[in-house]
Amino acid sequence: MARAVVVMNVDTALRQAGLGNNEAKVYVAGLKLGEATAAGLARESGLQRSIIYRYAESLAAKGLVRRVLKNGVTRFECAHPQQLSSLVAEKLQAIEEAIPALSSLRDNAAAPSLSLSLIDGWDGVRLMFNESLKLKRGQEICVTAFNLGYMPAFGDYFNKLNRLRDKKGVKARFIYGDSPQARERLKFHKELKRGLFY
Repeated sequence: MARAVVVMNVDTALRQAGLGNNEAKVYVAGLKLGEATAAGLARESGLQRSIIYRYAESLAAKGLVRRVLKNGVTRFECAHPQQLSSLVAEKLQAIEEAIPALSSLRDNAAAPSLSLSLIDGWDGVRLMFNESLKLKRGQEICVTAFNLGYMPAFGDYFNKLNRLRDKKGVKARFIYGDSPQARERLKFHKELKRGLFY
């Protein structure tokens, strides 16, 4: 059981170092055999001999295997496992060097578009405030009015609307110019749970 855990940890470590499944098999087989032929690596790794050369070459490109020609026969020798640390360090360095360029792509991304609507007349005002009822709980609207002379024209509309908004949990901030009408509105807003008056 302990051996199985060790093998699993080795396989995981090799994959995290950037080795593919078959590359890891060839590398481990090479470590066990020392200097070995393609046939020897095939037997030890369980892979077909025809693909050993492909993975040996890919490992060589990573600095983990070197080819040795002896008596006309190509043999392969795996580098010390310490080379894996260098491999990971090189990848980390490449990532670190790429971070500024990647960050600039994110920073230069287009800002969210803003929309602007122009409303006109009392019906436009009603439409605007009715839109506030579509907001979700916790969202907020801001209302600024320095002259509340328009209020009588709407009757009880704003009181009903603000009670509905307050019941839905939509927050509101009101900024009014100081006037007798504004002080009257203050009495109403104090009844609301989610209204702030300035």
